[in-house]
Amino acid sequence: MMSLFEVLPLHHNREYNEECANLLNSEWARSMQARLHSLEKSCDELPLSLVLIAKDSTGKTEVLGHSKISPVVGRKDACFIESVVVAKARRGQGLGRKIMEGTEEYAKNHGIKTTYLTTHDKQDFYEHLGYEFCEPICAFTGGSGLLSEDSPLFQALQKNTKDMSIKEQVKSKTKNCVEDRSHKEGKVQNTPQTLSTVSPAPPPPPPPPLPPPPPPPTSSSPSGQQKLDDSNISWMCKQLTSM
Repeated sequence: MMSLFEVLPLHHNREYNEECANLLNSEWARSMQARLHSLEKSCDELPLSLVLIAKDSTGKTEVLGHSKISPVVGRKDACFIESVVVAKARRGQGLGRKIMEGTEEYAKNHGIKTTYLTTHDKQDFYEHLGYEFCEPICAFTGGSGLLSEDSPLFQALQKNTKDMSIKEQVKSKTKNCVEDRSHKEGKVQNTPQTLSTVSPAPPPPPPPPLPPPPPPPTSSSPSGQQKLDDSNISWMCKQLTSM
């Protein structure tokens, strides 16, 4: 049975809110209430959500994909594409290309000339769609934040923040131990000695060295730009003027 595919703005098709929430939560788990609250913010102004639906000959529809368009700080002619997802049961059928092409067409029709996105493992896919590696930009993805919780960049930064927090705790505990030891040794040295002279205590050991920096990227794209491994985030962009 043949299906007609469409990419529609979610704020004009609210009947798909719940299906979109389930689709997004199948990829990035959040509470249903929080997910629906986020989707309900979609409107004519960025950020907004788009939904890929399939409609068969009987008129039955099915939500197959989602994307989100967010503004780029200081640039009205650019946008940031994120939260791109296709239903797991329908992957490998070219639907990723359909949702991206529909998203880019919607963006271009609203004055967007350059689209940006981030990925940690789909560089080849986006290269086939015409994206190139680029420098990071600053994008708003919500009314009060810079990064969506679904964004791979947000998840990477969150992990890095946790790692840094652990490192800071270790450094803090090491410093406290050193200071406490020095304080105790100072007390011993300042105590009047009547029977014998106490030898000076050896200096405290230095704090443990910081871990080495992460290894450099391991591969390059055909254009000579470096691709990052799966533990890192790649920024990519595409010019829509030639579409």
